[in-house]
Amino acid sequence: ATPLTLNDICNQLKISPSSLGRLFKEHLGETPIEHLISMRMAEAESLLNDMEMGYSIKEISRRVGYSNQLYFSAEFKKRFGMSPGNYRSRFVSRGQ
Repeated sequence: ATPLTLNDICNQLKISPSSLGRLFKEHLGETPIEHLISMRMAEAESLLNDMEMGYSIKEISRRVGYSNQLYFSAEFKKRFGMSPGNYRSRFVSRGQ
């Protein structure tokens, strides 16, 4: 959930942004930003499935690094084909 920039990562690794992007594409098949979004969405899915914690969509959005819940919901819908609320209703409530 900590804000990260590509430059922060590159400075830590002492590598240029273009080199980092090339290495990500070569080894992971996606850009660093695509990878970060994939990781965030996997965590969001896990939090949505965790009925014991019962986090709100807004809290999940914040926990996975989005300050804007609408942007988070749009990214989630791109990945899963439905909003986080619909995902929770459809899959979690029914125990699927």
